[in-house]
Amino acid sequence: MNNSYSFITFLFGFFTLVNCTNIVKPRGIAFERASLYIPDKDFACFDGSYIIPFSFVNDDYCDCPDASDEPGTSACPNGTFHCTNAGHTPLMIPSSRVNDGICDCCDGSDEWANNVRKGTCENTCEELGRAAKEEAERVQQIFIAGYEIRAQLIAKGKELRQDKQKRIIELFEEQKDAELVKNNSLYAKETAEAIEKTVLEKYKVMNDEKKDKKMNRKN
Repeated sequence: MNNSYSFITFLFGFFTLVNCTNIVKPRGIAFERASLYIPDKDFACFDGSYIIPFSFVNDDYCDCPDASDEPGTSACPNGTFHCTNAGHTPLMIPSSRVNDGICDCCDGSDEWANNVRKGTCENTCEELGRAAKEEAERVQQIFIAGYEIRAQLIAKGKELRQDKQKRIIELFEEQKDAELVKNNSLYAKETAEAIEKTVLEKYKVMNDEKKDKKMNRKN
């Protein structure tokens, strides 16, 4: 029984077949890194420390210090596991979470050994993907509405600024008119005072002349 389970574990941990293509990649590796794992060639640790037979990849034993030979198992404490999560968002998790009985990947790929035994994880990626899409659309609608409100506020702000500038010009014109009226009034006042002063001086002169004539007659 143990040998049978070990064999199944080895098969599931070794390769994942990518749908709709003929590309085979080790479990726990992102599609874009699949070309770094070539089954018919020895595997070179990413840090350059060792070159090992490709059969050592995902054999549940950590050969490379950088954990690059065990992307699909929990053998390396410093490793990472890539959840493909087709239909939703890909995810990278610590290797320690692989086959720990907790479903971290929505496609259940991190619990591949437990799924073989008891179907631990269901694939919920499509459901989560739909929910995420609906949320993204809701946020987008809020953004669009906010952008429209912002545009309206900007237009209103420009209108208010133009009205304010127009009012400032009007106030300047009113101030100029008021100053003109004030200056005209002041000029009229000064002119009237000058005329009054001239008249008073003439009256005083005439009055003085009359007094002098009377004085001369008496003498």
